[in-house]
Amino acid sequence: MTLLTQAVMIPANIDVDRMSAQQKAELADEIYVQQPNLLASILVLPRYGVDMLQLEVPIHVLLVAFQAMKHCGHALPTISEDVQETCLQRLTATMQFSGQRN
Repeated sequence: MTLLTQAVMIPANIDVDRMSAQQKAELADEIYVQQPNLLASILVLPRYGVDMLQLEVPIHVLLVAFQAMKHCGHALPTISEDVQETCLQRLTATMQFSGQRN
């Protein structure tokens, strides 16, 4: 399994920070083609009460992570809704366990 290291994430973050709105939209179009479920998971957040200002954070994280993957030359297989659901369940269980310990 390949990890996105700090050495890859920093340049990707700088790239995204320097992008114009048009360039970010084009990158989002690439994400839509390659990882539509990941993009959809973020774009649906306003239905759950996330305001547009808050939405900028997960969009930025997705853009940077995707850009980092491009820098590495790696391509992820399309992430399915089932995989996302499994990951969310694990994250929720971890957070609940951590909260019980404190």
